[in-house]
Amino acid sequence: MIEKQIGNYARDGHGLWCVRIRESDQPIGAVGLVTQMEEGETFHEIGYMIHRPYWRQGYAYEAAAAVRDWAFANHAYDPVVSFVRPQNTPSQAVARKLGMTPQDRLIDHAGLPHHVFEISRRSWEDQR
Repeated sequence: MIEKQIGNYARDGHGLWCVRIRESDQPIGAVGLVTQMEEGETFHEIGYMIHRPYWRQGYAYEAAAAVRDWAFANHAYDPVVSFVRPQNTPSQAVARKLGMTPQDRLIDHAGLPHHVFEISRRSWEDQR
């Protein structure tokens, strides 16, 4: 995974970041902006993967919201997306809280079906 992120940074200037608990510095997952090629399309994805014991504590949202804001403030990407498995309702809730809306399609991502949630720059600006 580290080599993949080094490649992402070399190619795109961004990738996943380690998420750590402030008080203990314990790593609990990874969140960041990743450029993905899926089904012949380029997507700029806010990815968030938090270890299950830390779900529903706000970590994914806090980190993903910072990535969303950074992506729109520093890049011309429009829209940005998140890929979420249909059964992963906690991640769907994070995407919705980020202001993302599910698109009317599933894509094959990493060999599994995923919903595409997206937010446009205009929607982001309207939320601010």
